[in-house]
Amino acid sequence: MGSDLTISYRHNRLTGEPHFAGNEVAACVARDVRQQLTDGNDSVLAIDLERLTRVQTLCVNDISYEFEWSTGEPVTDDDDKPVLGVCEVDPNGLPDTALICLNPELAEGRSELLLSTGAHEVGHGIFEAPAWIYADQKSAMPGLFDTPDVTAAKRVWRTTTPNENHFSAIYPPGSKEFFQEARANEFMGSLLTPRRLLSRQFAVRCEGVGLRPADVIGRGDRSLLFSVKRPPDSAVSAEGNLAFLNLGVRLKLERVFSLLAADFGVTRRFIEVRLNKYGLLSQSVAV
Repeated sequence: MGSDLTISYRHNRLTGEPHFAGNEVAACVARDVRQQLTDGNDSVLAIDLERLTRVQTLCVNDISYEFEWSTGEPVTDDDDKPVLGVCEVDPNGLPDTALICLNPELAEGRSELLLSTGAHEVGHGIFEAPAWIYADQKSAMPGLFDTPDVTAAKRVWRTTTPNENHFSAIYPPGSKEFFQEARANEFMGSLLTPRRLLSRQFAVRCEGVGLRPADVIGRGDRSLLFSVKRPPDSAVSAEGNLAFLNLGVRLKLERVFSLLAADFGVTRRFIEVRLNKYGLLSQSVAV
């Protein structure tokens, strides 16, 4: 059964394009989408691909369109090179539709990578596709004395995710790609591992392995080592003892990362990046 999404954010009413939408806006929209996908059930941690691909009908800023999904076929770019994912609007083939294609071959069986790619492309489908579809709809509207040429070829719009590195790529500040890709990446992260749920589960998993969250949460210049107290009469040298304790904490953190990755259905690296972004790791914990 398909899911319907209704979304709104600040946008240009003449073009359908979003106004400057930084991380906070992308996170807010992701939270709204997650609430609709889960019916507000906070016990749902993992938004798996099956749930994500139920999204079929959208109304974004009063622009209605469909999602068409392809998750089982190879995907290539304009140069016929394999890519992880694509979000495109092709009015000639599928009018009023955003096509989202995910490449299982390039993901090499990694379901978590396919999921991340899908969430990233949905971000494009929510922030870029409405303007593309609106532009096509406006071009089909005749003027006062005009008749639209229904035989004319129409433009195809597309964003491409070439590989996993795309999720951390750096684009020239202020460029179109900078805003689009940073926005899609933040949407992806906030949808799959929202701050509130990840923070809550982080505390649960830390407690489960005997690790105090207070010992690893970032606290400015205070490092993880300084949070460990050593008996003054310890026979072990300070350097050796601290190194040993730090190793123990790191091993526990490794376990926490793995557990959280399984909880949310993403990669361990994905979890580390989001924990750092949310300020839940000390500066001394390298990722």
